[in-house]
Amino acid sequence: MDTPQSPINRDYVRLLMVMRRFIKEAFNLSIRISDEDAPTQILKYGDKSRNHVLREMAIELRQMVKPIQNGSSAEPGAGNDKILRVYRGRPVYE
Repeated sequence: MDTPQSPINRDYVRLLMVMRRFIKEAFNLSIRISDEDAPTQILKYGDKSRNHVLREMAIELRQMVKPIQNGSSAEPGAGNDKILRVYRGRPVYE
């Protein structure tokens, strides 16, 4: 599974942090936000959860990430640019 590209903003980070706490309580699992696949893991456990609040947050997170996955982003690199490296969790394009 590909790691979703994350739109870095305050709402996105807050949502990840809150979901991470819910997952730690429900599954006794600690997910590090600095991990490359953290959004994917959070979405996976959000979908598995019986907690309706966490499931709804997973839907919201998926909607935040969806525009970038579909390539409708105005970011450089949304086309066929090569990724040179990852800097602070974001790809740096050629």
